[in-house]
Amino acid sequence: MPTNQRSNYQNQQPPQYVTPAYVPIGSYQLFCQSCGQPVQRLAGICSVCGKGLCIHCGRMSNANRVYCSQHLPSGCFIATAAYGSPMAKEINILREFRDNTLEKNRTGRFFVSMYYSLSPPVANFISKDDELRAIVRHALSPVVNLLKSKHKKKP
Repeated sequence: MPTNQRSNYQNQQPPQYVTPAYVPIGSYQLFCQSCGQPVQRLAGICSVCGKGLCIHCGRMSNANRVYCSQHLPSGCFIATAAYGSPMAKEINILREFRDNTLEKNRTGRFFVSMYYSLSPPVANFISKDDELRAIVRHALSPVVNLLKSKHKKKP
């Protein structure tokens, strides 16, 4: 690369984050937007907030999506609040539906992404009220039962 082109790259302000495929070699110093450490290349972009992440901060889900620690899906937020534990059998059924059905198509991935960005405050609100938790459990039970019956029918 001629030196005048290299100096043009060096004089530009780097974008907030960039994907490695579009970064000219030696043009910018990349930083992980989670820990702030300089990196040669980003491990991925958070599927929810779009932060560029290093290999230490980026986490992969079962569906090969990258998440930062703030948005890492640990289960179904609202269901976890309703059932009181991420280990409840109902949550495992919902988690399996997310991983094996929703994450396998574009519309499902969009729904999951929206759910992860919108549901934490709702789950926080639900978790503080025992009556509301019972109402949500009652509302989720037909969905869980339907998914459970479909799962039993599969060979």
